[in-house]
Amino acid sequence: MTSTLSRTFLASLLLLAAKAYADPYMGMEYQKLSGTRSDQSYATSQANVVVGYEWPLSADLKHGVEYTGPISTSTGQLGAQNVETTLMAFGYKLTYNGFYGKAAYVKLDRDDADLEKSKDRAAMYSVGYEHALDDTTTLRVSRDVLRSGAVSVSGFSAAVLFGF
Repeated sequence: MTSTLSRTFLASLLLLAAKAYADPYMGMEYQKLSGTRSDQSYATSQANVVVGYEWPLSADLKHGVEYTGPISTSTGQLGAQNVETTLMAFGYKLTYNGFYGKAAYVKLDRDDADLEKSKDRAAMYSVGYEHALDDTTTLRVSRDVLRSGAVSVSGFSAAVLFGF
């Protein structure tokens, strides 16, 4: 509970601090991933909160930073075990005319303390499209790929984002 409160507090502070200099947004994302992790088959799905800022470079080109973190633990499968896994990502995003690419640093957590290791870190690359419904609401879909020495996972995500 304290972890969720501290994440919410941190997200709120970041939004307030950067509001004057950037276009902040926040939303919810559904993410589904599968592949291999620590030489075992792996699959997971989770609901995430998305917090980010974008800075326009021109009419069609924007760049920004984004944090994606779990709203709650996920349901997943690692080998024959049912696992609760959370994925947190912080990265850089470049958007051109609705199409975007994102590179992020990802930390995968498990409910098992013995698997809280540095090998559960990965690089995530996302390619997707954002469609603005109006001035404040955007729908987004993306193809996500996570890679490291111990993680080879891919999947998709879909999100609704609200600017303010």
